[in-house]
Amino acid sequence: MKFTLSGASGVAILAGLAGVLPAWGQQVDGSQTITTSQISGPQQAAPAAGPQQTAPAAGRKEVDKVVVTGSFIKGSAEDAALPVEVYSQEEQEKQGSPTALDFVKSLSISGPTVGEAYYFGGAANTGSPRINLRGIGASRTLTLLNGRRMSDNIANMPAIAIARTEILKDGAAVTYGADATGGVVNYITRDNYRGFTVSGNYKAIDASNGDYDLHAMAGLGSGDTNLLVAAEWEHRSRLNTQDRKFSNLPYNVNPAPWSATTNLASYTPRGALPAVPSATNPSSTVNGEFGAALGAAKPDFTQASCESVGGVYATGGASCLYDYISYYNLVEQQDIYRVYAQVNTKVNDHMDFHGEVAFGEVIAPEVFGSPSQPGNVRGPALAVGGTNQYYVPATNPFVAQFAADAGQSLTGVSGFTMGSFRPFAHNGNIAFSDNGYGTPSKIDNQVWRVAGGLKGDLGDWAGPLKDVSYDFGVTYNSSNAFNDTPDTLGYRLQQALNGFGGPNCAAADLDPVRLGTQNPAAAGKNGCLWFNPFSTSFTKQPELNLQNTNSGTNRGLTAPAGTSGWENSKELARWLFGDNRSTETITNDLTIDYVMSSETPIKLWGGNVSVAAGAQWRQTESRTTASNDFYNGNTPCEWPALYGQIPRNPADPAFNGCTPDNPGPYVFFSTVPNINVDRQ
Repeated sequence: MKFTLSGASGVAILAGLAGVLPAWGQQVDGSQTITTSQISGPQQAAPAAGPQQTAPAAGRKEVDKVVVTGSFIKGSAEDAALPVEVYSQEEQEKQGSPTALDFVKSLSISGPTVGEAYYFGGAANTGSPRINLRGIGASRTLTLLNGRRMSDNIANMPAIAIARTEILKDGAAVTYGADATGGVVNYITRDNYRGFTVSGNYKAIDASNGDYDLHAMAGLGSGDTNLLVAAEWEHRSRLNTQDRKFSNLPYNVNPAPWSATTNLASYTPRGALPAVPSATNPSSTVNGEFGAALGAAKPDFTQASCESVGGVYATGGASCLYDYISYYNLVEQQDIYRVYAQVNTKVNDHMDFHGEVAFGEVIAPEVFGSPSQPGNVRGPALAVGGTNQYYVPATNPFVAQFAADAGQSLTGVSGFTMGSFRPFAHNGNIAFSDNGYGTPSKIDNQVWRVAGGLKGDLGDWAGPLKDVSYDFGVTYNSSNAFNDTPDTLGYRLQQALNGFGGPNCAAADLDPVRLGTQNPAAAGKNGCLWFNPFSTSFTKQPELNLQNTNSGTNRGLTAPAGTSGWENSKELARWLFGDNRSTETITNDLTIDYVMSSETPIKLWGGNVSVAAGAQWRQTESRTTASNDFYNGNTPCEWPALYGQIPRNPADPAFNGCTPDNPGPYVFFSTVPNINVDRQ
């Protein structure tokens, strides 16, 4: 559904009851008189939904020569052998007024496009499309607004104010620089609009609250001066993956989104802890940090309990695969705001001025991912590697029920290690949101642009050079990209397994030789909480609403002494993640350019030779800041500096589990030191 109030007709609806029809709403849009045949290169057959060739409207002024995207020389279509494709505003309206993201995705020449809620393609790009012509990367496609550079993030592109879009489907690095290797997209705004337009769209989507947008534009002025102002709001509603068949496929159809690293793990019994822990990964013959293995690992699930939560009982019972896609969404809730203003004025007979300001902001409060990242990528154990990173002491009150279910004797067992593990998977994550059970990233991207320029011809004072054209411009682009993504702190998970979890736990460490708090008498007391890693800890797979048959609560089992129940509390779950990994990347780009062009008297077979020459100066500054000391490199080791760790080579006899690459305490994401890059 779409509604539009445009020009005098729109005002008539609003003011008609008063019996007054203002004599305004006239639209004089010079840029719209430029047809495909006038500005494109050699004529191309276009698909029905693509660019159309239209004849100039009767009475409209013909524009014989324009600057075609990809060249700084004015000419006509016959002169410009460039594969330029043109989409007019009218053609876009016939296609349902697609959003910037929809338009980019529909281009046949476009490669993979960011902007959707695709976690693995960069959750930070949700709602912020970037154009990727010829599939060689968005950084190799140059985006222009009125012929001048704009940010790769086109979230501030004012759709209602665009008269046409020119797409150069060929490399233009010689003209524009290396970032135009894939091609150029040039958005061109209305040239001389007068009137008032309000338009809106609503898209009904099954299993969603729909997508909708609202646009308003006003243009005024007389004579040689025109001011245009536009504002837009776009809203997208969440669409879950399980609401579409193609994204909700069983394991035997699409095994890609299934993981063997889950909260339903297998546990290896360990003997007595060595007096002096070493960084050797524990095995049947080496004590290492956690003691020698006392037999084969025992799974914390059966085929029936695995399948009860939608898992796949795989590799002979070694793992219970889980489908993490159910925690993701095809579309995340997002709002995009844009404001645009431009002014055109004639300074004198040989000089015109154009100035513009554009602002866009994309807010996506929750872009969901897996309930937690794999905890075996890195962990708090002394030994490096992807296994045996976590240890559950036999004193953990939830061990007894696991041992009884698994048929594991606790005689001589000091604890258990798990081969691969993540604290939240089949069980979902209740720590962050009531709208989903994954870990949500928060996105807030802002894009600014200010540009101004003078163009014309030199005039009579230049004598024989009077017809030489010039174009001088200054463009400033600024983007502020903020994202906030959770990840588990491995050392906190180990502390909670030992009974020292939660924000209110304060217990003395009685053994400084061993990592973590060592004080058995204080575990689980005075604000210290136990973490239950076993399958008894959750009642259901929350996204699919599947009941866990092995749940302690569902089985009616009495909770162990010293605990508040089988389930881990929301408070404890949130504490495991600490402060989110928030980063802010600010990029500023200032461009000053000057181009002169003219037709020479030299005539060849194809006509007179035209030339263009120019110069450009650019300054780009990029600054990335991570305020969290667990993320910005100030905490280089898996355990905080409280434990006296410094990075060491694993071959060092005194290796303490912290490698020289400064991995930091998060289990999946490494550290991101603050950086500042400046380039001229």
